[in-house]
Amino acid sequence: MSSTASSYPAEAPHRSAGQIVLLVFGVIVTLIALGLVAGGAALVWAHVAKRDAHGYFTTSSERFATDSFALATDSLDVAKDGPNWLFKPGRLATIRIRATSNRPVFVGIAPASDVKRFLAGTSYARVTNIDYHPFHADYRTVSGNAVPGKPSASGIWAASAGGAGTRALTWDLRNGKWSVVVMNANGTRGVIANVSVGAKISWLIWVAVGLLVGGLLALFVGGLMVFLGARSPARGTGAAES
Repeated sequence: MSSTASSYPAEAPHRSAGQIVLLVFGVIVTLIALGLVAGGAALVWAHVAKRDAHGYFTTSSERFATDSFALATDSLDVAKDGPNWLFKPGRLATIRIRATSNRPVFVGIAPASDVKRFLAGTSYARVTNIDYHPFHADYRTVSGNAVPGKPSASGIWAASAGGAGTRALTWDLRNGKWSVVVMNANGTRGVIANVSVGAKISWLIWVAVGLLVGGLLALFVGGLMVFLGARSPARGTGAAES
């Protein structure tokens, strides 16, 4: 009587519940990590390619005009309830506003309530909306008969610049409600100026580096989770002898 050995294929192994959870969460973490890396890379690119020689992100210089005495922005609200340490000089952002005109020009920024009092009773144009692609500005004219006088004589300005040619003010972003005003330096009617706005954000590069480092670490963790979840379990073998 002879004996033969027959081998039968073992049942295909199944992934455990733990592996499935690792695989699912690994894919989610990997997708998040790719988003973080892409965001960090975009910020690094902007930091390198989109700033001017002085480190400002700047809009194009566009023409603003009014037949009245002044151009004034609507109230610009800046985190009224933010912590004081956030608004120390230069910490959050430094704003630069440039104005160029054929006549001596004045550009200033002041609390919105002070600007409203300064221009009370005069005719001026409120800039209510600005689009840059393509450029378009919406104005709302405020009527009045009073004459505001020379803007440089007012003490309301947190920052201002005036004179012939191109004038620029710089201002460290502060909490509160603010308004930007462009006028002729002598306070007369008919304001025409090309204006650009820039912002210097010193902490942006650190956000970019943080996103890149965090994204790469998350990418490693997510990849490891996917690997552990996707690998095949060890196969068992069975043998029967007769």
